[in-house]
Amino acid sequence: MQINKLLAVIVVVLLAVIVAFVAERMVSRYGAPKRVALPTSGAAFLGAAGLGMVILGYLTPS
Repeated sequence: MQINKLLAVIVVVLLAVIVAFVAERMVSRYGAPKRVALPTSGAAFLGAAGLGMVILGYLTPS
């Protein structure tokens, strides 16, 4: 049962990385400098990972 939770956490983190990458690409495409795009991608990563972990906590309580 623990391996399923571990795999779910890995999936959430990988999806958060994808969200962060897409956010950085979109912000850069609209003309923002890298100095603005990188913190935006970090915020997107933290938001997506945090939300994913909260949802995961509700779906797989321990």
